[in-house]
Amino acid sequence: GLGTLGGSESGAEGNNDRGDVAGFSLTAGDAAQHAVLWAAAGGPQDLGTFGGANSAAFAVNNGGAVVGYAQNVAGVDRPFLWRPGAGLR
Repeated sequence: GLGTLGGSESGAEGNNDRGDVAGFSLTAGDAAQHAVLWAAAGGPQDLGTFGGANSAAFAVNNGGAVVGYAQNVAGVDRPFLWRPGAGLR
């Protein structure tokens, strides 16, 4: 399995040719859903939010860039691009 961020569920939404997988995981106590990158060479990485509760990742390219949505502090879903070393944008 992919593993979780401490919650009871996770799911894959996209993968790349390197074996990286992007998707979501529930956090501890199933308190929120966060975007996750499961890199081929490591465990689940929480990609976070824009200050809101939830996010999800939909795709990862061969360069490791991830796209998805993340909520801001007002609870509004905003698109994001996450890149290794640069974080959510």
